[in-house]
Amino acid sequence: MADNLKRILVSGLTSNPKYIPTWYNYDEVGSRLLQKSVEINRDYYLRGSEKEFLEHRSQDIIPDVSYDLTLVDLGSGDCSKTRHVIDELLKRQKALTFYPLDISAEFLLDAAKEISQEYDELLLVRPITADYVEGINQLSRSRLRSGMR
Repeated sequence: MADNLKRILVSGLTSNPKYIPTWYNYDEVGSRLLQKSVEINRDYYLRGSEKEFLEHRSQDIIPDVSYDLTLVDLGSGDCSKTRHVIDELLKRQKALTFYPLDISAEFLLDAAKEISQEYDELLLVRPITADYVEGINQLSRSRLRSGMR
């Protein structure tokens, strides 16, 4: 990833106009700043809409199946929105395996530890620190994929 990151940054900084990919901001500090800014700015429409939708409609977006589901959250951040989906899944099954995926390693590991402690043995948390493409590749190569539906 380091060589690829260097290539992407050099490409952006030598292009016209110059740019740095937005995902580059999401190290631990950048992730915490985003979280704080969203908490402070109550008028930020997208975050509020997502949270409200998941809080009130999680039961409608989860398929009614006869087997246990595994949950993957791309760009999970602090996992706060995902809790609504986790709660709904745990009403339907005894335990849940959860793969939060985020580019910010420190931020994700802190969030994963917190949510793991909150749900105890009901939730098996397996954080993946990567961008979306690499994270999906890791999931597809995982031995656990045979248990995923």
